Amino acid sequence: MNWGDIRDWDPAVLESAAEDLKAALDQLRRHAEDLGGSHPREWIGEASRAARTKRGELVDEYEDVTHAAEPVWKQLQDAADAITDLHREQDEADELARRYFWRITDAGALESTLDGVEQLDPEFAQLRRDTARQLSDAISAVEDKAGEIDAELAAAMRRAHSPTVFTDEDGDKDRLALPPSGTDPAQVSEWWHGLSAEERAELIRTEPAAIGNLDGVPYSARHEANVARIPDERARLQDRLDELRAERSELQRGPRRSETSEHREYDERIERVENKLDALDALDGQIVDGNQVLALDTSGAGVRSAVGIGDVDSAANLSVYTPGMNSAVERNMDRYVDEVEELNRYANNMLDKDPARRNETAASVVWMDYHAPQTVSSVLSDSRAGAGAERLAGFMDGMQATRADDPPQRLAGVSHSYGTTTMGLALKQTDAADAFVTQGSPGWYGSEDLQVPETERFNLSARGDAVADFGGFVHGGNPSNDPSVQELSTDDAVAPDTGEELHAVTGHTDYAIADEEMSTSEYNTAAAIIGQESNYIDQQLPEQPEFPHGAP
Repeated sequence: MNWGDIRDWDPAVLESAAEDLKAALDQLRRHAEDLGGSHPREWIGEASRAARTKRGELVDEYEDVTHAAEPVWKQLQDAADAITDLHREQDEADELARRYFWRITDAGALESTLDGVEQLDPEFAQLRRDTARQLSDAISAVEDKAGEIDAELAAAMRRAHSPTVFTDEDGDKDRLALPPSGTDPAQVSEWWHGLSAEERAELIRTEPAAIGNLDGVPYSARHEANVARIPDERARLQDRLDELRAERSELQRGPRRSETSEHREYDERIERVENKLDALDALDGQIVDGNQVLALDTSGAGVRSAVGIGDVDSAANLSVYTPGMNSAVERNMDRYVDEVEELNRYANNMLDKDPARRNETAASVVWMDYHAPQTVSSVLSDSRAGAGAERLAGFMDGMQATRADDPPQRLAGVSHSYGTTTMGLALKQTDAADAFVTQGSPGWYGSEDLQVPETERFNLSARGDAVADFGGFVHGGNPSNDPSVQELSTDDAVAPDTGEELHAVTGHTDYAIADEEMSTSEYNTAAAIIGQESNYIDQQLPEQPEFPHGAP
């Protein structure tokens, strides 16, 4: 919608509709009251009981209708008032524009009303330029507010037409009742978008732990809920740490002063709480840097979380990066975010260089919402990958569900080492991803049941990466040997789009390094994230020795 469309909106139409709806709701309530009290007292027996039951069902239906439609009445009133305010802002902007010889067009652009021959005083000319900037901001603000009014009214209409409502602890329908565990993210999204802005704010305030981790809720709301939780979580953990330290000191003063298993157990518990506090500090740092906390769970042995880079709610190209062994929020979330930020920047640069894709953007998520292996024995098992995969599949389903009206063009699952096992198992449980990109992979138990097109499966295996070379013996085979997977280069190369020299990486840990120097691995990963096929650099097979004619 543009400036002219907003000017044409008639708040009187909405006010009239609100009055008509209010009258209809009042009449419906009277009918429900009359029906509820109309059962003759002297009528008894089986037919009476059946009639009473049916009458109760009808009253419940009336109440459901009024319950669903009443927010529409309120939203119509609010929209009419808001449009009146918008028209006043438009009048003020038009008057300001007139005074400085500007005109705001229906498209929301500024046109000069000077004929071009006047010699303007330099000071006045500067005032006109300043006013133009002020008007541009005012136009954008009005159009943004209009979009919000339209979205809220549309949500109220959807809510009334087919409300998604869950039940509270007493079994009664309640608009603010949370979806049960395991609810499909698409249904969660319908429920969330059916709530009013006030209801959403109330849930973020009263249920931040649930909203901050609920797949199907927009990520801006999840971030707001998780940010609100951090101070309380820090205070709770600090209290627990103080208790444990006091108990440990008391134990030290007791009869068993020498080191025992009980002492060591206290030390381990203290370390776990300290690590959780360090993890919250790391997340605070990400918030300061402008990133979003999209998941936060402090209930287990360590903090699980996910951090968003860029606008995950609107970017055309999304990626989710899952690291592997030894990853922990307190230890290396900052490092992974730095690396993925660089990959995301490379992806956005590629989009900018392509005239056909210049208006697209990329956003990424560092997903550490699982307990990655920390020991050799645990990395040999797929149990942690399996547990993480179920949660990761739901997260990626949520990325699609929250964007049902404006789906991303591409969602790529990107992962490193044991994270590729987790991601691979997740992508056998969801079809949300359009691409699968692996780095240094020990395998994901084969491509059977993988719900990603064969043309969108990519693997990077650096020279000297022992995990990629031999890890497949543990987790189902080396992806480099899978004919359905495209092998991308990690060697020295030249960028097809810019001619820039790209350097090789070797070993298991250098596929992405936040050092401002683009490697072939980073270039290929960025290209695969956005599906820029013309930029893919394939891995070259080693040259075969030439044998003399007739030699075996």
